[in-house]
Amino acid sequence: VYKRQVLQTSWVFYKKNEYDKAIQSLTPIEKTHPHPEIVYNLLGQYYFREKYFEKGKKYFEKVIELDNENFRAFSQIGFYYLMQKNIQKGLQFLKNAQKLNQYDALTHRNFGIYYAIQKDFLTAYHHFDTAIELNPSLELVHYYYAIAKLTNHEKEDAIAQLLISKRYNEPEAISKLEGLKE
Repeated sequence: VYKRQVLQTSWVFYKKNEYDKAIQSLTPIEKTHPHPEIVYNLLGQYYFREKYFEKGKKYFEKVIELDNENFRAFSQIGFYYLMQKNIQKGLQFLKNAQKLNQYDALTHRNFGIYYAIQKDFLTAYHHFDTAIELNPSLELVHYYYAIAKLTNHEKEDAIAQLLISKRYNEPEAISKLEGLKE
């Protein structure tokens, strides 16, 4: 019961954008939880939101060591490599994630990012639309969709996506919107 409460408390901190508190709350049960892959997955996600991508990636690698069919961990590591501009390695991890689960919204979001980097905007938009269809409140999907729209000089559509992202209280969207107003 205690460990479940810790997981729930960490999630509450996370949803309030208090990522450091979310991380701190999980640290005591990291090694003692009966399913450490759950804790590692959350820690990886929390570190990514804090923009400590290297730390987050290490937790997702631990998840894969314990569960080599964890498509979300593969997708997150693919995202990591995309952000590091190691596009081909990112694509490899995304393909692994997709093989494991072709209906994962996060993987579609990350494929959208990949195709936007490749400037294949129609394919990127398809993946963002699919991610939104699968999970409309998926973190940062509207934000990255907006970035793709901005890159393709579609400012009005980008602003619409940022406004949706803002509704989900995503700080990146709020600051990007303020920058567009100037």
